[in-house]
Amino acid sequence: MKLFDSTPREKSPLRWLILILCCISTFGDYYCFDSIGAVHDHLQSQFSFLGENFEYYYNLLYSVYSIVNIFIPFIGGTLIEVFGNKNMFLAFGIVIVIGQFIVYLGCKYDSIYTMLVGRVIFGLGGENLNVSQMACVVEWFYKSENSFPMGLTLTISRVGSFVNDVLSPRFAGETRDEDGYLNATNAFKWGLYFSIFSLINIIIMVILDHYKSKELRNRIISLNNNEIEGVGINNNNSIINLVKKLNLIFWVLSLLILTAYGCLMPFNYMAVGFFTNNYNISKNLAGTLMGTPFLMGAIFVPLLGAFVDKYGYRAEMVLCSGFFLLSSFILFSIMNPYIPLMLLGFGYSIFACVLWPAISIAVVNKNIIGFAYGVATCLQNISMSINPMIIAEILVTYKSYFYCLVFLGIISLVTILLSGYLYYINKVYYKKILKNNYFKIVIFYLEK
Repeated sequence: MKLFDSTPREKSPLRWLILILCCISTFGDYYCFDSIGAVHDHLQSQFSFLGENFEYYYNLLYSVYSIVNIFIPFIGGTLIEVFGNKNMFLAFGIVIVIGQFIVYLGCKYDSIYTMLVGRVIFGLGGENLNVSQMACVVEWFYKSENSFPMGLTLTISRVGSFVNDVLSPRFAGETRDEDGYLNATNAFKWGLYFSIFSLINIIIMVILDHYKSKELRNRIISLNNNEIEGVGINNNNSIINLVKKLNLIFWVLSLLILTAYGCLMPFNYMAVGFFTNNYNISKNLAGTLMGTPFLMGAIFVPLLGAFVDKYGYRAEMVLCSGFFLLSSFILFSIMNPYIPLMLLGFGYSIFACVLWPAISIAVVNKNIIGFAYGVATCLQNISMSINPMIIAEILVTYKSYFYCLVFLGIISLVTILLSGYLYYINKVYYKKILKNNYFKIVIFYLEK
């Protein structure tokens, strides 16, 4: 049943080529973003002159990225409405390349402050690129079928993370300079290459999208006018009015994104140090283990996406993902890392394939999809900016990763509680209150 769907680009076969290019467009972004964590020990050696303050600066390399993105995706979603998704997609890709180049220069010349500046610039494009990518998927695919394509974009993106986790420690190498220090510069140089590769794919995708848009422009305008009243910036809607159009389910979904990523990503940032210190393994093996949840996501996200597109059960699956996250953080403190990493991978695979596609279902009006994803991304980055600094404070104060796991376990518990609330309002409240057939189909549960 497609009553809540907006018509995509005539279900053009071109959409599958657009999807492939769209997937690859964020490969370099994710590779570069996670390169910091993969060479933690190399950076600690190279910047040993920072002393005990290293952990603060190291986590700050992640936090400045996320602090910028508390506000920028909100603006980015608005810019997409004003200047169009294709133009902003390309602009964000260029910004990522510039930011990564500055990070590379900072590492090459042992300047932590230059690296911080580069991460800020990188952050200006990073999350906004994800917003553009999601808006592009929604534009080309029905809402009822976008869990698979959106899951596939997340998969290829996270393949970038996994490839980084495996290759970056090897690119950095184990060779020490004449003073006996490791150096991470080569890892960031390869990150620059991958970001350029993704930019080339964005350029090709934008050209193809522009060609199809020109061909179908009159038809799309006609369909949009018939389906639903536009709410874009050009319709004199203020940001406050746009926010008011976002419903309760959207806000609960956004909070779940905040908590789920708020425990997974900070763990990923500290993973190499955690594995090398707690399990006494090599840096290369630690980097590979670090990428295990993302490798599992690459395998399971598209499969789970196809499942929920056909059968639903989104709310129940999100609830399960919270229990997987909590279980993994408990087990890390009492056993070898392999089973907990698998549980973490299952938890990530579930919420990655459900939460982001569900945003487009919860938001009825397709004209504010880009804005809605911008708001959700802003909330996500609140936890991703604050939590790494809390982890750094715990490590400096207690000199133990155990208390970090406790902190992340508490956040995963909040995820479970929010998931239960989502299940409640979806199963009980909305099914009792919303009597209109159109809104019954729009609600989050979607049995089929």
